[in-house]
Amino acid sequence: RVGTVRLNGAVFYTDIKDPQVLYVSVLTGGAVVLENAQKARTKGFELEGSWIPMMDLNPGLALTGNLTYVDARYTEFTNGSGYNPDLFFLSQSNLDFSGNRIPRTAEWTGSFGFVQALDAGDNGEFELAADATYNSGFFWNAQNTPFVKEDAYTLVDARISYLYRPLNARLTVFGANLTDERYHEAQFQTDFGNTVTQAYPRTWGLRFGITF
Repeated sequence: RVGTVRLNGAVFYTDIKDPQVLYVSVLTGGAVVLENAQKARTKGFELEGSWIPMMDLNPGLALTGNLTYVDARYTEFTNGSGYNPDLFFLSQSNLDFSGNRIPRTAEWTGSFGFVQALDAGDNGEFELAADATYNSGFFWNAQNTPFVKEDAYTLVDARISYLYRPLNARLTVFGANLTDERYHEAQFQTDFGNTVTQAYPRTWGLRFGITF
């Protein structure tokens, strides 16, 4: 046998009526305000699969991957609150955001990775794994303000673990964001600029767990 392949896919289309939209303005007290767009829709597809390329020679090796495309937009949003760049980005209402992308929805996302299990005798096994995740970028607000846009980024993670079968205990050494990619955990635009939270840089760690 050359290998085994599993592939799943889905196509979706969703119409949304009165979706909630988050808005923050210093001039309205600095509190988070929820307002409703009239209509929105999302459409796209998802593919995900796995492959064991050498079932007989190396059954512990598995390759995995997924790919997602999403076109998520406000089809009608004529009463939006936002910021006027001609008035020092002060708050303004009744803006037309129709056709804008829905916040935090990347057009393309995907990942590719591998897992290699290695037998370590009767009592345990080692597992090596790594994966890369891609995000094509997105807007953080419904106004789709250019300087509140998250650029495309790719994250690379890896880990090595040992499973002690008699206790069902696993010790894992891991590395996250190994390429030290700089991206944001969150961004909020206000009348006088935007507040950002940086995501974690390159991180190393150790985990231990027992499953009962």
